Amino acid sequence: MSRSSQALTYVPASVLKNAAAPVLKPLLRRPGLYGMDGQIPKVLRTLERLSSIDQHVNIDLNEKSVLELGPGLTPHLMAAMVVAGASRALGVDVRAVMPSGWSDKATFSGLVDALVAGGAPRFMERFCTNPESIKKRFDSFGATMPIEYRVAHGDVLPAETDSIKLIYSKSVLEHVRREFVPKLVSEQFRVLEPGGYAIHTIDLRDHTKINDDYGVSGDWLDALRYPEWLHDMMTSNRVVHINRLRSTDWDGIFKAAGFEIASWAETRFELAPSFSPGRLAGPFRVMFDVRFLL
Repeated sequence: MSRSSQALTYVPASVLKNAAAPVLKPLLRRPGLYGMDGQIPKVLRTLERLSSIDQHVNIDLNEKSVLELGPGLTPHLMAAMVVAGASRALGVDVRAVMPSGWSDKATFSGLVDALVAGGAPRFMERFCTNPESIKKRFDSFGATMPIEYRVAHGDVLPAETDSIKLIYSKSVLEHVRREFVPKLVSEQFRVLEPGGYAIHTIDLRDHTKINDDYGVSGDWLDALRYPEWLHDMMTSNRVVHINRLRSTDWDGIFKAAGFEIASWAETRFELAPSFSPGRLAGPFRVMFDVRFLL
């Protein structure tokens, strides 16, 4: 099948999948649909990625509150933050999908064992902790961990002003509707205490072309080919929907909300051999620049 004939079938198939998504999504709880699914190796890799900040930035969570955006089915990042010293971790998501027993201490014994064994050394260093402290703190908890979960859409985060030391997310912000992003970022600035931090990994790839965190298949900029109305028809109800904001957009949005960019790390991917800027939708084609797109 030629590339042009593939495109002719791909677009209508995507529109049909999008139309069916509201009915099928609740029935298809396949692995990865809501993130890391509590898989310890993925959790450790994510902790290391969240710790890929400037070596001079060290975050002491001792008796501070943290907030995670979009934990999905994986409360393990929140658990890692409280064993690293945080007094409380709050997870905020747009839907309630946590499994039963999600805050039970026993749920996180495997994670703590992996941390104590040195499974996330950069996390230990950046968050001012060590295996001995993590084990001692975990042992001090009762039957449940000091982690909470709230359903909210981000226009108003369920936290007091200046009450949070750290806000973080993994592959969440790219899924927020474009028109809601500035408000969500401003809300983060509101709830952070002076000197607090926001750390986010934002995935700019077409989410139908992803092979885990570090791989792509085909043209990973394919999502930029379509005008806004068509992209919405193809993905608006699906977990692969992204707002298509690019790196410079995010930089501007965070700075406009009052943030100072203390650290910025990027993972670059090779463009597909078939990639051509001329195939991009108008705004992306006009503004095409490697720094803009990646």
